[in-house]
Amino acid sequence: MRFTSRALRAALFAFGIAFVVMTFAGCGGGGGMTRDLVNFPPIVEALEVSKKDIIIGEQTTITARASDPNKDSVRYEWSADPGGTLIKVENNKYIFTTALSGEFTVRVRVNDGKDNLWTDAETKIRCLGPTSEYGGATGRLILNLSQTSGRVSETGEYSYEALDSPIILKDDTERDLSRRTIYRGKNIATTACEAQEFIAGELMVGLRQGVSVSDFAASRGLGVKKKRDFGFSLLTIGIGGAGEKEALDVTRSACLDLTSDPDVQTVGLNAIGGVFRTPNDPMYYNQWHYELINLPRAWDITTGSDDVIVAVLDSGIVSKHEDMRGRLVAGYDFISDPYSACDGDGIDSDPEDVTDSRCFYGAIPPDSSEHRGHHGTHVAGTIAAASDNSKGVAGVTWSGKIMPIRVAGTRGIDADDLIQALYYAVGLPNDSGTVPSKPAKIINLSLGYGPGSGCLSTFREAFQMIHNAGAIAFISSGNHYSSSGINTLALCDYTVGVGAVDTYGVVTGYSNKGPGLGLAAPGGYTYYETAHGVLSSVRSDEADNDSAYAYYQGTSMAAPHASGVAALMIAANPSITSDEIAETMSQTATDLGEPGTDTMYGAGLINAYAAVREAKKSAGSYVEPSRPAISASPSDVYFHTGINSKTVIITNTGSGDLVINSVMATTELYPNWLKAVLSAPAANSVTLRVEVDRTGLPAGTYNGRVLLFSNGGEKVVKVRMSVPDTSVAPLENCEYQNYLYVALLDRFEDLVDYRAIPFPGGGYSFFNIPDGKYYFMAATDCDGDGLICEQYDDMCGGFGSFHDPTLLTVKGGEVVEDVDITLHRFYLLRGKSFKIKQ
Repeated sequence: MRFTSRALRAALFAFGIAFVVMTFAGCGGGGGMTRDLVNFPPIVEALEVSKKDIIIGEQTTITARASDPNKDSVRYEWSADPGGTLIKVENNKYIFTTALSGEFTVRVRVNDGKDNLWTDAETKIRCLGPTSEYGGATGRLILNLSQTSGRVSETGEYSYEALDSPIILKDDTERDLSRRTIYRGKNIATTACEAQEFIAGELMVGLRQGVSVSDFAASRGLGVKKKRDFGFSLLTIGIGGAGEKEALDVTRSACLDLTSDPDVQTVGLNAIGGVFRTPNDPMYYNQWHYELINLPRAWDITTGSDDVIVAVLDSGIVSKHEDMRGRLVAGYDFISDPYSACDGDGIDSDPEDVTDSRCFYGAIPPDSSEHRGHHGTHVAGTIAAASDNSKGVAGVTWSGKIMPIRVAGTRGIDADDLIQALYYAVGLPNDSGTVPSKPAKIINLSLGYGPGSGCLSTFREAFQMIHNAGAIAFISSGNHYSSSGINTLALCDYTVGVGAVDTYGVVTGYSNKGPGLGLAAPGGYTYYETAHGVLSSVRSDEADNDSAYAYYQGTSMAAPHASGVAALMIAANPSITSDEIAETMSQTATDLGEPGTDTMYGAGLINAYAAVREAKKSAGSYVEPSRPAISASPSDVYFHTGINSKTVIITNTGSGDLVINSVMATTELYPNWLKAVLSAPAANSVTLRVEVDRTGLPAGTYNGRVLLFSNGGEKVVKVRMSVPDTSVAPLENCEYQNYLYVALLDRFEDLVDYRAIPFPGGGYSFFNIPDGKYYFMAATDCDGDGLICEQYDDMCGGFGSFHDPTLLTVKGGEVVEDVDITLHRFYLLRGKSFKIKQ
C-alpha cells in the first residue's frame, strides 16, 4: 500500500455551507390602496458554518447572509443552547465553541428596525468528545525527526533465562501442520514400535543373554545387517516388491510380534531422528524468506530432482557463478534487437547476461539505469542455487535444472521475442529453429507489463499452448504500487500471478494487487533494512566478481519462490499436472488478509511443506513423519524509531510434542537494551514478546538475537533496532512550520478524516470513525502550497513507514496503538507527493 494523490485529493479545509429553512413572522396588510410602501421582513439567505462537527475546545465560525427587500439595513441577534459560547467577530459573524459534548443549536434573528418583523434561522453543531458515544477517535502523535547512522556495535552481551517449567506445544494430527498447534501440559511416553518415521525392513533387536544372534535370525526368517555382541543388533525382514506404505506396515507388524518373543529383551524400529534438514551454505541463515514459507520442512520430503527443469525467462544468466555450477541446461538468447541484446547480434544460443558495465556495444555507462542488475541470475539463484555445497546461498531446490532464456535487454522486453521464448521453453516450434533436448515443466516470468484489466490478446494463445504442452507459468504481479490491477501477463489463463510479502508476511506497498492475483510469496522490503530483502546470486560489476550475492526486493523475487516449490512438487510426484500444481498450491496456502481468496494475497502465502506433502500424498507414497519443529513468525524483527515492543508467534510445525526449555537474548556492544519474554501458551501457540530500550544509547543501528532452545531445534530470531539522531534540525528552510498535517485513510487509500495540529505533534482527534483498521500519515507543507512531500524541505512519514504503512486499530473511539511516526526528508521518500488542499 502507498499514499497517492488520489487518496488525499479532496483532503483539507473545504467549507460546508449550511442552508436553512427560514421561518417568517406574520405580516399585516391593509385592505385598499395606500400611499405607504409595504414593509417586508428581511430575508436570511444562508448560514455558512465552517465546521459542522467540532471537538471540545475547538472553534467554528458561523456567518449569516441576510438582505432586506426594502433595502433597509438589518441587525442581528444571536443565541446558542446552554453550554455553548458565542464570540462576536462582526454583527453577522460569530465564533461558536463549547467545553461539552453534544448537539447545540445556534440561532440568529434578523430585523430591519421597523415594525416587529423578525426572520429566524438556526443551524445544528455537534461537539464530538473523545468517546465512542460521540464517534470520536483520539490518540497522541509522537514524532521522531530521525536520520540514523550506520554504526554497528561490535562486542557481545548475553542474557540467558531457563524457564521455570518447560513450555510444551503438541501437534494435532487432524490439523494443517503449517498453520496451527495445540498446547497440552504433559509429555506422552513412546512405547516400542510406535515411531512414525523409520527405515522400512530394519529392526533394532536386543536379545537375552546367551541367545545367538545368527541362530535367532535364522529361526525366524530374519537377516542380519549388523551383528553386535552388545546392545542392539540390526536385523532385516524381507520387503522386496512392497510399496512404501506396505513395507512400513510390515516392518511395524514384525516389530510388534517380537515384543512377545521370549528370547527378545528389547525391540524397536530403526527410527529416523534429528532436526529438519537444512543446507550448509554459509549465507543460508540470512535467507529468512525460506522459513517464512515453511521450506525447511518440505526438504524433509524432497530436495528436488534433476529430471525437473525450470525455464527462467529473464535477463540471462551469469554462468560462471559458483552457485550456478551444475545447475544449468542449455538455454537461448531471444533478444532480436542487437542494441538491446548488447552482444553484437540478434537471437543466438548464448543466454549469458552481458547487459552491465561490460556492455560496450551500446556504450551504456556503468551507472545507467538500463542495466538489468543481473536480475535473471538472482531469480535463478532463488529457484536453484547449488545447495548444501558450503558456498553462498541455498536455492528452493537442491536438485533440478535451470534453463536460462534471455529476453530482457537494455531496451526492455519485446513481446514477440517473449512469445518465441515461451515456445522454445516447452519444445514448440520457434524462431530459433531448434528446441531443447528436454522441455521445461515450469516457466518463471519475473517480468511483464503494467497493471491492466485483462490478458494481452497476443499472449492468450501462447499461454494456452504452454498449458497444452504440460507446463505451468508463475508470473510476478508487478511493482507499480497498484491496488486495483496486476501485471497483464498474470491475467492470462494458465498462469499464476504472484505478489510479494515482507519479513512479517504482510503484503508490500509496491506489490500490485487486484483481481486475478493467485498467490503471495516473499519479495522483501529493503527500505529500512537491506537484509530484509531476498538474498540470492548476482555478479558484482564493480568488483569484477562473477560469484557475488545481493539483497533485492520485488515481486520478481516472489515468483521464483513459487516456481521452486512447484519444482519440488514435481520431484515428489512426477505425474502431477499443471492444473493440480496450481490447485494444490492455492488450497494449501496460508490464508492471509480477508478469509479465502482476495485481491491482496490471492489464495494466500505459499506453504512449501503443505504443498509438497500433498503432492507426495497424491502419489500414494507419503507417511507423515513424527518429529517436532520449532517455528517463529517473523524470525527477523526490526524496531524502527518509536517502536519499542513487538510480538513473535512460536508454533510447532512438526508432529509430536515440542518442548521449549529456555530463551536467551544476546546484544552487541551495549548490554540490557534487548529483552525477550515467553507468555503462557494459548490458542495453540505461544507468544514471544521482544522489547527494546533505547535509554542512553547513542544514535546508530543495533543488532541482537533471541534464541529459543527446544527438542525441535534451536530457533534464532534476529533483532535490529535504530536509535535516531535527535540533533538533526528538521525544519530548516521551512516557512510554514507551525503545523503538521495528519490524515486517516481507510484500507483502500481513501481519506477518512484529517487534522492540522501544532508541530511537532501532540494530541489529535478524528470524528465519526467506525471501529476498524486505518492508515495514518503525517507531513509538513513547508512552502504552504497545499502539496506535501513535493519539495526538498518537506518532512513526511507514515505509521509503520511512508511506503508501507501499518494498519492501526480504532476501537471504542480510541486509537489502540501508539501512533509513533518517523518523519524523513522528501528526498528519502523517492519523490512521492500528494495534495492536501483544494
